[in-house]
Amino acid sequence: MNNLGIYIHIPFCEKKCNYCDFYSFSAGASLKQRYVLAILREIGRWGDYLNRPADSLYLGGGTPSVLTTDNLCSIYTAVQKYFCTPKSAAIEVNPGDRVDFAALPFNRISVGVQSFNDNELTALGRRHKSKQAKQTLLAAKKHIKDVSADLMLGIPYQTLNSLKENLKILTDLGVTHISAYMLKREKGTPFYQSDLPFADERQTADLYLFVCDFLKSFGFERYEISNFAKKGFYSVHNLKYWTGEDYLGLGPAAHSKLSNRRFYYEKDIEGYINAPVEITEGEAGDEDEKIMLLLRTNIGYDFSGNKKLQPFLKRLQDEGLTTTVGTRTVLTDRGALLSNEIITQILIKK
Repeated sequence: MNNLGIYIHIPFCEKKCNYCDFYSFSAGASLKQRYVLAILREIGRWGDYLNRPADSLYLGGGTPSVLTTDNLCSIYTAVQKYFCTPKSAAIEVNPGDRVDFAALPFNRISVGVQSFNDNELTALGRRHKSKQAKQTLLAAKKHIKDVSADLMLGIPYQTLNSLKENLKILTDLGVTHISAYMLKREKGTPFYQSDLPFADERQTADLYLFVCDFLKSFGFERYEISNFAKKGFYSVHNLKYWTGEDYLGLGPAAHSKLSNRRFYYEKDIEGYINAPVEITEGEAGDEDEKIMLLLRTNIGYDFSGNKKLQPFLKRLQDEGLTTTVGTRTVLTDRGALLSNEIITQILIKK
């Protein structure tokens, strides 16, 4: 049985961003403390039940850095007690939050930069400025070797030059991992019906391909559609999602995959605090799912035994959308842009 990954959702934010459809909201100290106690309870309950080690821990949100250092340390200590010391312990932080990096037991920091351009940050509804993002990254690098940053592509007012400047700042600061996400205007968010000047599909595609080329020249590997890392700095936790390993998600809106079972918790913090109810999502691990997930990565998928697919796969390769690594089919950068369409066609034709 492979080692477990643990995801803990911290649903608290000081301010909701214009693009965000995650389960998050502002909260007072009392609710935060009640929630932390519920998470500690669930860590113990699941630890006793599963009785297996975890090699990765990821605190996401929301904004985990709005919790106190004591709260964050207590969560880490509980995981350490019930699941052993995780090889990779990552936490998301917001630029400008007061984070005592020297006191945190986490060995990987993910900073929600999104952009270093203040006009772009204002359009996104972020509560930090460019200067604060740089200061947070520098402070993290003083104490932690593995520092990741999030960037968004296709956001209002973004240009190729502003994106290039963002990437240059990150590489100059020595980050080891960059997640570059193409903006999706999700229903229910302020961006959904906004009349701001958003990039179209072609413009966003050009931005994405520029990121791929730029980061490759600085020694970053694109190991998943939106994730780039220096050698040895892949996200241990996120790889579990794409390679079919087990992970336990704690907190409202958190999803889990244990053996062949998927389940999640409702977006209801009071319900989770009082009596968490698991909602079954279905079975996991069939061939279609493996194809869908592994083709997102630079691992790819081995179709060599499927003669029916070979003509289509050859066409994809001739068009520069895939390449082969050994016997495995891997999407190129251009192919990654069309991943949904390519994977859908493969599943239909196989």
